[in-house]
Amino acid sequence: MTSLILAAFSLCCGALFSLQTIPVEQPDAQCFFAETDGRGCGDLVVIDGHRLAVHPGAETAESFSILLDPETSAVDVADIDGDGQPDLVAVAGDRVLKYSMEPAGPREAQLLFSSHSQLSAATPRPFPHVLVLARGGRSLIALPTADRLELRAPSGELVESHAIGLDAAHRVSFGQPFSALPVQPPRLGTPGALQMRIIQTAAFVPALPEGLVPLDPAGAPQCGGSVAQAAVAARGDPPESWPWFRLHPSGPQDDERVFFAYDPNGARETLVRVRRALPPVSGRGRELKLSGAQRYPGMAIPSSTKVPDFNGDGYADLLLWNAAAPAPTVGAVTRALTQGYWSVRLTVHLFDPASGRYAPVPFVVIPLQVPVAWFLADPGSPPVRHLVLDEFNGNDRTDLVCATAPDKLAVWVAVPSGIRPDPHQEIQLPGPVQRVELRGDLDGDGRTSLVLSGPGAFYVLRARKGG
Repeated sequence: MTSLILAAFSLCCGALFSLQTIPVEQPDAQCFFAETDGRGCGDLVVIDGHRLAVHPGAETAESFSILLDPETSAVDVADIDGDGQPDLVAVAGDRVLKYSMEPAGPREAQLLFSSHSQLSAATPRPFPHVLVLARGGRSLIALPTADRLELRAPSGELVESHAIGLDAAHRVSFGQPFSALPVQPPRLGTPGALQMRIIQTAAFVPALPEGLVPLDPAGAPQCGGSVAQAAVAARGDPPESWPWFRLHPSGPQDDERVFFAYDPNGARETLVRVRRALPPVSGRGRELKLSGAQRYPGMAIPSSTKVPDFNGDGYADLLLWNAAAPAPTVGAVTRALTQGYWSVRLTVHLFDPASGRYAPVPFVVIPLQVPVAWFLADPGSPPVRHLVLDEFNGNDRTDLVCATAPDKLAVWVAVPSGIRPDPHQEIQLPGPVQRVELRGDLDGDGRTSLVLSGPGAFYVLRARKGG
C-alpha cells in the first residue's frame, strides 16, 4: 500500500499541466495571450461578447474586466505611451480608444483620436488585431484605409502613410516551386468534375517599408500536403510533389525534405522518400538527392503546425497511426459499437542521419483506445483528435498531447531515456473538447501551455514549473 501511495504521489508531482477552467457565456468567445502588467509573462485575455477579462498567468481567477464600447471591432494590448504599463487599444467605429490595464485603474475609455478606416465597419463582436507597431522608437497605431496604411501617433498625428491599394507597388513571395495541372480523371471528385492540382504558396504584398510586413510573407513552411493528397499521391505523382515535411524542423535550410504517400494498393502503409543535400564538391553548387522509397506500417500523420523531433537531434521524426480494420461481420461491428472504443496505435520512427533513412524498428509504440465514432467518421483520416505536438517540459524534445475520449486528454513526454508507452499524465475535463485555440510559452522557459475550447468554457492546460 505504501508503494502505491508513493507512486501516486510521484505521478502527481510530475504532472506537466494544471487544469484551469474559465467559463464564458457567448459561443463565439475569443481569447489571446498578451502581457498585460509589464512583468514579462503571458496572460490570457478573454473577449466574451463585449466584456474583456484579464486572467494573469492564464489562471482561472481574473484580475479585472472591461466593458468595451458596443461599436468595438478590434482590440490590441501594447504600451503606447512609454510608461512600461501595457494599454488596451480599441477601434470603435471611427474612434480609437484607450483603456487602462491597471487592475485598480479607471474602466472608462479615453478617446485618443478619430479616423475612418477599414476597421470602422461594424462586426458581430470585437476581435484581436495588431493595431500597435513599434517604429523608430515610437508606438504607432496602424489603421488600414481603402488604399493606404496609415500609422498614427496616439495623438492622431499622421506619421507615415503607405499605398496598399490595387495601384500600389506589390511584390510577390513564392513559398514553393510552382506547378499546376488538371487531374483527369478526377481522383477526389465525381466523374466529370473539374479538379486542379496546384502546388504553390504565394503572397502578393504591397511593397511596404521593412518592419511592416514579414520578409517572406509566404513563410518558410514546415510541411505541405494533406491526408487526401497522401492517399492518392503514390498512384503516379512525381515523388517531389507528394505531401512533405522539413527534415530539419528548426534548421535554416528547408530544401531537405521528407516526402510521404500512402500505399496505392490500399495497404495500411506509408511510403517515405528523403531528399538530402550531397556533400559539397568544389566548383559545384548545392546538389540534392532523393532516396528510394521505404515502407513503414501505418499512416503518416501530417502536422500543420510543428514537425516532431522526439529525441532532440535536430532531425524530424516520423509519426504514424495504425489500427486493425473492423471485421466485416455483424458480430464484430456490434461488439465494437457496444464497447464504444477501438484500439489504435501511434508509432514513432527516428531518423538515422548515417543511413539517411528512418529506423525500421519503432522508437515507441503508444496504444490508444479511441471512440468508435472517431474511427468510423472518416476512414482515411487519423482517428486521433486534438493532437498537439510541442515542448511541454522545456527539454528541446517534442512531446505529445491528444484526446482519448471527448472529455479526456493524455500527455506523453520525451526524455533522454525515451518515451514511455503509458501516458505521463491524464487530464479529465469538465466537458468535451471542441478545438485547440491557443498554444504558447507564457513564462519564456520553453514550456508550452494550451488553451482549448469547450461548451461554455475555455480549458487552460497551464504548463507547470518542474513538470
